[in-house]
Amino acid sequence: GARLTCAEKKMRRAAALGARMAAGVRQMGGSSGARSSRLSGFHKIGMGERISKLSAAGFLSEGQVAALQGPGLELADANNMIENVIAGFSLPMGVSLNMTVNGKDYVVPMVVEEPSVVAAVSNVARMTRPEGFRTSSTDPVMIGQLHVHKDGGLAEAKAKLEASFGELTDMANGWQPRLVARGGGIR
Repeated sequence: GARLTCAEKKMRRAAALGARMAAGVRQMGGSSGARSSRLSGFHKIGMGERISKLSAAGFLSEGQVAALQGPGLELADANNMIENVIAGFSLPMGVSLNMTVNGKDYVVPMVVEEPSVVAAVSNVARMTRPEGFRTSSTDPVMIGQLHVHKDGGLAEAKAKLEASFGELTDMANGWQPRLVARGGGIR
């Protein structure tokens, strides 16, 4: 393989750190019911102990703990990631506890600068226990429109469109094969 420059090595390390941190954030939630995000007195303990408690409760793996305790993004790495870097900007990352969504406990990472926001979210979530929050969603369906210049009457235009629906659908879906492969497209 080709030799990597120092900057490329740093970018790969930064990308790997970012991936580990993102995985940690994604996996802080979702449980099989065995974990509980009700961690009483969490705000009274130190940061290291908080991470240990989250790990012991099953919300963080060893790799995720290492990523969270790492040095963060170095300015030189930031400069290799985006254009016109002039400085780094840090905000504290906390976790909202007590969150039960659709019967599963979650620890929700929050990056905010405003005091008491994390505490307020945790408190509201605690008040909803044990039921917690219920969510649902509809299928992601969009409605499209065709503009029809009617040479004849409206009934004739409608009949032509209905007769051509299969051909029009195939043509439109042909423009977005990856969308169709993922279950989308015109129906």
